[in-house]
Amino acid sequence: MNEANVHTYSELDSLAYQFIDMQKIGLFTEKFRNFMEMPSLVEHAKGVKINDTEPKCLQIKNVSFQYEEDGKKVLSDINMTIQPKEKIAIVGFNGAGKTTFTKLLLRLYEPSNGEILYDGRNIQEYGTDEYRNQFGVVFQDFQIYAGTVGQNILMDYLTEDMREKAEEALNKMDLRSRSDDKEFNIDTILTREFDEKGTILSGGENQKLAFARLMVKNYNIAILDEPSSALDPIAEYELNQNIMELAEGSTVIFISHRLSSTHMADKVYLFENGSIIEQGSHEELMQLGGKYAEMFNKQAYYYHNSAY
Repeated sequence: MNEANVHTYSELDSLAYQFIDMQKIGLFTEKFRNFMEMPSLVEHAKGVKINDTEPKCLQIKNVSFQYEEDGKKVLSDINMTIQPKEKIAIVGFNGAGKTTFTKLLLRLYEPSNGEILYDGRNIQEYGTDEYRNQFGVVFQDFQIYAGTVGQNILMDYLTEDMREKAEEALNKMDLRSRSDDKEFNIDTILTREFDEKGTILSGGENQKLAFARLMVKNYNIAILDEPSSALDPIAEYELNQNIMELAEGSTVIFISHRLSSTHMADKVYLFENGSIIEQGSHEELMQLGGKYAEMFNKQAYYYHNSAY
């Protein structure tokens, strides 16, 4: 086979592989098109309006959840009543179902069984946007975007009438005390995606910025889903204490597998394998001497010894 034939054969072979790739892409494109055209039964759904600005009772009744009908239950028979302005801690190891529980509260998922009530009504009766506007949320997988500090706090354009709110949130989260940047303010550019002189925040500073987003939002219920995991236990304790004080007039639900701040809560729920295995105040659970007390004592021992 001469050189020209070899070249022709190679090109035909490459073309054949491209046709195979195009067929694969076509299959994915069809699935994506079907997904995009699927009508949403939850997002922007209309329903009962919520006019009261005060937090209301949140009830979780016999709630179970599984991703597939015949799949394993991620949550099983969860029962909980959260009173207005109550501070709740949900604790447990990774994989216990804590984050799934918060997504059910926000109606990002629908329960497989049971119901969630807000002010005595099933949350499915409310308009989706209306209901979610009751919440201020900081997730553990938050993002920092290539924009100014103020834009990252507001998650919107920084207009003149919102500058004061952004400044106030920045001060509350003690981000102005960055020792390496005396000019740090709400106009500071973050990341170097579009500006080579952009500021790169530490993991802990990023988490404080995520908390600042909560400070500029009007909410009745705050959900904090392990957002302070990059902080050391002392910094986490101080930040959680600050949040509790700032959110005094709101219901607070914070989720963590670290127990350094649980004694601030009115009630603690310990999740394990998708179920609540213990509940009560910090003092009650310590007196019980069960799984929570064991976890707390082990972590306290670790924190104490790691300090030396």
